[in-house]
Amino acid sequence: NRFKGSPNVLLYCEISETLLVPANPPKVGFGYRIFDRATDQEVFFTGVMPADAFVHAGNAVVPVGVKVEVKNLPPGGYRLMLQAADAAGNKAPNRTVDFDVL
Repeated sequence: NRFKGSPNVLLYCEISETLLVPANPPKVGFGYRIFDRATDQEVFFTGVMPADAFVHAGNAVVPVGVKVEVKNLPPGGYRLMLQAADAAGNKAPNRTVDFDVL
């Protein structure tokens, strides 16, 4: 969880969405926020990204891989918060991971 200004950090996660199994599943979206751990101030937000490209029909697990741009972050401690929701109004619990940019 320590990066030295590397431009290529990949976040892998899985979104569990049981409503994807039926014939007409809801749309699923996700995004992440990065907070400075020292100040708890948000320094980056992806906005909501559709998970359509990651969904496999009939599978309740959505494997997601996205690039995290750490090269623009100054050295310090950060917290990444992953968020996911579907169009039916269901929200997954926020998941967090701490990391450092050297």
